[in-house]
Amino acid sequence: MSQSPMISVPLKRTDEVDWVTPLKRYIAVSYQDDPDKYAEETGTIHRLRQDMRGAGNDTTGRDVLYRYFGQLEILDLRFPVDEAHIKIGFMWYDAFTQRPTSQFSLAFEKASTIFNIASVLSAIATTQTRTNEPEGVKKAYHFYQAAAGIYTYINENFLHAPSIDLSRDTVKMLVSLMLAQAQEVFWEKTLSEKKKPLLISKLAAQVAWGYQTTLEAMADGVSKQVFEKNWQTLCQIKAKLFTAIAQYYRSLAAESDSKWGEMVSRIQVAETAIKDAEKQAKGFASGFTQSAHPTVTLTQEAVNTLHEITKTHLAVITEKKAQALRDNDMIYHEAVPSEGSLAAMEKLNATKPLPISELYSPSEMQKVIGPDTFQRLIPLSVHESSSLYSEEKAKLVRAEAEKCETANQELTSALEFMNLPAGLDKFKSEANGSQHATLDTLAVPPSSVKECADFIQAQETGGESIADLISSLDQLKSGTRESLENANLSLDEERSQCETLRAKYADLWTQRPSGPLTQVFRADSRALLESIDKAAASDDNLYRSFDQVANNVMVLRGGRDGQALEQLFARAVVDASKTRKGSLKSNNSLLDVEDSGESEAILKTVAKVEEVIAKLKKLKQERMDTLEDMKVKTQQDDISNLLILNKKSSGIEPQLFAQELEKYRPHQTRVTATIHHQQALMQELTAHYKELMNGQEARSLQEVWDNTERKRQALADQLLKTRGSYMTVKDGYQKGIRYYHDLNVQVQDLVKAADQFCKSRKEERNMLERQVMTTQSERESKALKDQLTKLGGVSSPPINAHHLDALANLSLGGPPRGSGPAPLAPSVPQWTPAASAPVAYSTMGAPPTAPSFAPQHTSAPMSSPAHSYGVQSSAPIQHAPPQQNQQMSTTMTDAVKEFNDVFPVLAEELLAHLRSLRIPENAIQWFERSMRHNVLGGKMNRGLTVAETLRILKRGEPLTEEEIFKANLLGWCIEWLQAFFLVSDDIMDNSKTRRGQPCWYRVEGVGNVAINDAFILESAIYFFLKKHFKKDAYYVDLIELFHETTYQTELGQLLDLITAPEDDVDLSKFSIEKHSFIVIYKTAYYSFYLPVALAMHMAGVKDEAAFKQAEAILLPLGEYFQVQDDYLDCYGNPETIGKIGTDIEDNKCSWLINQALAKATPEQRQLLDENYGRREEANVLVVKEVFKQIDVEGLFKAYEEESYNRLNALIAKVDHPLLSQDVFTSFMKRIYKRTK
Repeated sequence: MSQSPMISVPLKRTDEVDWVTPLKRYIAVSYQDDPDKYAEETGTIHRLRQDMRGAGNDTTGRDVLYRYFGQLEILDLRFPVDEAHIKIGFMWYDAFTQRPTSQFSLAFEKASTIFNIASVLSAIATTQTRTNEPEGVKKAYHFYQAAAGIYTYINENFLHAPSIDLSRDTVKMLVSLMLAQAQEVFWEKTLSEKKKPLLISKLAAQVAWGYQTTLEAMADGVSKQVFEKNWQTLCQIKAKLFTAIAQYYRSLAAESDSKWGEMVSRIQVAETAIKDAEKQAKGFASGFTQSAHPTVTLTQEAVNTLHEITKTHLAVITEKKAQALRDNDMIYHEAVPSEGSLAAMEKLNATKPLPISELYSPSEMQKVIGPDTFQRLIPLSVHESSSLYSEEKAKLVRAEAEKCETANQELTSALEFMNLPAGLDKFKSEANGSQHATLDTLAVPPSSVKECADFIQAQETGGESIADLISSLDQLKSGTRESLENANLSLDEERSQCETLRAKYADLWTQRPSGPLTQVFRADSRALLESIDKAAASDDNLYRSFDQVANNVMVLRGGRDGQALEQLFARAVVDASKTRKGSLKSNNSLLDVEDSGESEAILKTVAKVEEVIAKLKKLKQERMDTLEDMKVKTQQDDISNLLILNKKSSGIEPQLFAQELEKYRPHQTRVTATIHHQQALMQELTAHYKELMNGQEARSLQEVWDNTERKRQALADQLLKTRGSYMTVKDGYQKGIRYYHDLNVQVQDLVKAADQFCKSRKEERNMLERQVMTTQSERESKALKDQLTKLGGVSSPPINAHHLDALANLSLGGPPRGSGPAPLAPSVPQWTPAASAPVAYSTMGAPPTAPSFAPQHTSAPMSSPAHSYGVQSSAPIQHAPPQQNQQMSTTMTDAVKEFNDVFPVLAEELLAHLRSLRIPENAIQWFERSMRHNVLGGKMNRGLTVAETLRILKRGEPLTEEEIFKANLLGWCIEWLQAFFLVSDDIMDNSKTRRGQPCWYRVEGVGNVAINDAFILESAIYFFLKKHFKKDAYYVDLIELFHETTYQTELGQLLDLITAPEDDVDLSKFSIEKHSFIVIYKTAYYSFYLPVALAMHMAGVKDEAAFKQAEAILLPLGEYFQVQDDYLDCYGNPETIGKIGTDIEDNKCSWLINQALAKATPEQRQLLDENYGRREEANVLVVKEVFKQIDVEGLFKAYEEESYNRLNALIAKVDHPLLSQDVFTSFMKRIYKRTK
């Protein structure tokens, strides 16, 4: 591809100027020297300008221009070239309009010169060959930035532009143009280096932005025909072109990130932009005319090249768009976001204006500029001497400033120590008989206290007051206690009624006693009452704390203008200053002054003190004014000319500096004099102050003031502390209200359960009583018949069968005639999972969030049972046969029982939480069915492993009840996670059964709702973690571990699904490597590593090396486990493994098929290709026959032994102090040669 055309800036033209005559004239007049002595120097500067006028667009031209500019900078230090001194008319023609501008200013000459330097740099950069020429790219990139730096220098240093080309707007536009072209060059370099698409996109976006900015900056100039119209068109095309390029490469970056929808959207945006660019470029090329504009730097060839570039990009982008649309439509099916919803394009700027000082290296700059032309006239070293003199002036000023600051600090400290002049007011008021009025100022509350009062007022009136909070707390507390007591009374009454009927009917009364059924409830009730009592004790502490500040709160709640606050300070001041010498004047003055002569003496002394203070203030002001004047004069002091005139005298600087600094001697003398005078006045002030304070009246007065101020400050401190106490108490009440509210929720749940229990028991009693009455009637009838028979063999009249049937119906399905009443079903049945141990609801040694009231029964459930506390279910409740329960209870380990005991607690917590959200009951019942169907019924190996591993890691140390509970809770979280995976996996695999029962999605009425049920099962994990582990240091570790494990398992499932989709059987996609990845990520992480890592976190293990060593063993263990699963799916007993294996039908990438593929003959391979992944029984049998021919079973048994030995060898190498080999051997014992 041809290189992109660039724009270079045209040069300014200038007329010839005579430097020689004006300079000679100035040398003769101002320096009084023979100008002919400087004929060579003046001729040199003249020739430099002549050379500069003919400078070309190359590096030689650049150096010629810069040499002239450098000499002008040096010359400017010696010759004032302007209208008032050396008057030279510099005529320059505008680079764009060609309009002439003439000025006598040397600044204009310098600005025009460096403008041409920048123009030459732009031309050099533009003419560089950049295609496959790294040096050309480097030069173009450097020179464009250097040109931008010079234009920036013009804008910053030459403020009053006499021509359009030097105006701020024009130069600013040129800076933007140069940087945009430099950015484009850098983008070309990056593209050629084949950098990442995202980087290329960011650089291109910056190029587009640069041209767009330039376009906006030149709009006004184009409209006024200052700039060539072709410049504008070129920038428009490039802005669109690079917008398209940026979007195109951003789409490639999205593609690499698998963001297919974003890729399509961005490639569409890119196509729109490139079409606009190509269309405009085509019109530009076809209609291009070489105008006569002075700024013409574009050719027909360059315009044609630009058109070809846009066509090339259009073709690439169009092809990519078609491919992207096709791939997304056929493969990825991602939603394509609208252009407006796409994230803004990120830009990366790779350019900046290079300072003019960096155009050359220091050595090159000196070589280009050459020696100082007028070295003999004015040496450059004058600047060094001037700087040294400036430093001497600064030292002088700093020394005097330090003296002034020290004197001021001494004065301030002395006045503050004597409390002057504020302390004089009390003496003047005392002598004038108005002391009371003066002390009244102390009766005004401090501003800090007023702010505190405003705060308390806002708290008490703007929200809930303390009184409101106390009332709310008391109502909640009493209501909660009353509800709990009423529930207990209801249970007492129910028990009494039951026992009354038992006494009445004796052995005929078969209803179970209430006591055993309500044990858990009674325990929870006691725990809640104890919680209320403990909270009440905390309430009492709050009451006492508030009593201590209640009075102060009442004062402060009126705000800063409250009368109570003002009165409090007024009383404090009056009480503190009430007496002096034991009495008060009758006119309420706070002092009793009897000696008018002493008062007059006080006034005179006060006047003397005030006079001295006034003198000191005046003296301080004089000192500071002197210092300020010295600073101003030193800043204005410039001896450059003097240094130049004295340069011929070698080593004259020290003498000259000393002579010049003598001009500041009067300032130094005045500062020193004020300091001496201040010291004398301070001694005088101290004497007068002692005289004032030594008088009897003064001492007495000072005592009154000191005492009053102390009392006032103590009162203020007390009130300020009230704010903190107030907020502590208020926060305590608010927490108490929240606590009682949460407690009341638990109590109401308990009350509701008690009411339901009592209601069910009452219904049961009524039914039972009817049965008992029927039985009694039958017994009496039989007894009468027997008695009649004994008396004479006289048979009794037959009882009508219709009457017997009616009598039987009164028993509501009771026992057969002649038998006693059968035991009734429990009113609150205990749920027991099928094929597992009976599970009792337990508090696990700690009060649960919702009390677990779950009485246990063993009789058969009623057709419409009343459920346990807070639990309802629409599904039939399953019970293990009594013999099975008995057998399991005798063989079940303590660990399994502890684990099973936790599930009801978790289930109840979760259901109670759902009810607190006011979810309709049918939805809660649905979730409960889903939870019990999917979480329960498994082998529980994963869940049990957590507590087992924790015990091993504790190395024999007994676990606390809390540790046991938390470890088993984490185990159940794994079971919940497995339930989430299995529900989803069954749907994806179209499985039929799971754990000996239909898969959840196949249960009648469930269907695709199971997908959402799976999500809810996963979310439950984080509910439990937050509720029970939030305050533990490893809480975040648990969250991250579950998230990471879920992610890893889903990755394994992903590879499994895309490697072996059911509807696309392609055994060539299978490999043992893919199988290994699927197994490790889909099984090993969550089945083996997860439970052990959870236990390690609970045990306090933080060393990453320990986790790595555990992972290195557990992942191969998990792989071995899954290979067993693959084997059992094909060869295991469905009744034993709990499901019908479908790996062959499901086209699973299993270990068996991978081994078969590796060993199969071509004929066997053909049979596998034709039959594997088909659901017909005949196809499955063919595959199994091939497995048999290859002896896959034998391969598995060999693999099993090899894995067993290899894993045992790894376990034997475990040496980390925080791990134990027993952790891993326990796994091996459970899975080695397993059959399910």
